[in-house]
Amino acid sequence: FFFNDTATTEIYTLSLHDALPIYKEESRLYTFAVFGGILGMAFLVLFCYYAGMSPWVAIIFLIGFYAVSIVVTRVRAELGPPTHDFPFCPTYFITNIFGTKRIDASTLTQFAMFKFVDYGHRSSAMPHIMEGLYLKNRLRVRQTGLFLSAMVVAIVLGTMLGLFGNVQRGYKSIGQVWVGNWGFSEVSNYLKYPSSGMNKLYIIYSLIGGSITAGLVTMSRRFVWWPFHPLGYIMGNEWMLRYLWFSIFIAWCIKWVLFKFGGLKAYRKAVPFFIGITVGDAVMIAIWRIYGVVFNKWTLDPFYW
Repeated sequence: FFFNDTATTEIYTLSLHDALPIYKEESRLYTFAVFGGILGMAFLVLFCYYAGMSPWVAIIFLIGFYAVSIVVTRVRAELGPPTHDFPFCPTYFITNIFGTKRIDASTLTQFAMFKFVDYGHRSSAMPHIMEGLYLKNRLRVRQTGLFLSAMVVAIVLGTMLGLFGNVQRGYKSIGQVWVGNWGFSEVSNYLKYPSSGMNKLYIIYSLIGGSITAGLVTMSRRFVWWPFHPLGYIMGNEWMLRYLWFSIFIAWCIKWVLFKFGGLKAYRKAVPFFIGITVGDAVMIAIWRIYGVVFNKWTLDPFYW
């Protein structure tokens, strides 16, 4: 937001005023987005309140969730990592800033219930929506009704299949219980050992991390030769990279060789080939997985390099 303050101001201006006739249609889209965000925020605050969360905590929690979602979306758009498991959690921020003594037991219990969107952010919806809109523009899909219908169908089917898969995995296949144990064990510790004030160590580490990130962003934007990207620093603590680093390293080496000896033309020619490899690998895994489910047979397990 700091580096895009002008664009953000223009968006809110267009959403509230029709400055010029040529921006009339665009301003309507921004108006719909801005007021839709306000109404959505109000609905979610009420939802959290009726679930048992204090209103002031719900507002801070949702603002933190939106902020992290924007960061995840920016990471996916600019860096495109295959996974993004961010360590920052809005609930940890709230408990470390205000202390657990100031938060009632019902609100702390809701922290455990919202753990599925509060930790990891692998299931964040915003990056997937952004990629869907990007594909819509690239494929030049003009039927907005068709696009929205496809989104609704995907949401309904995804929710149903996700619920079925998690129940199957948690209760029948392998008895996965660590997610629930983790969230509610935290609540138990909050209630047994309440903290009365601000966690100064948390604040110090946050300020140090934020300062390093701000410095890397500034250097990356001011100097083309600067080799260290701020998103690399943010993603460095992502646990999945311990399995994927070698694949990413190979892709980086190939890209470097193409640019070094073939230039941009060679890189653009090679992109479809490597996209085909990636899609083919994903399709192969999906086919064998479906075969195993249908015929109740073991087929393969993913192997991380």
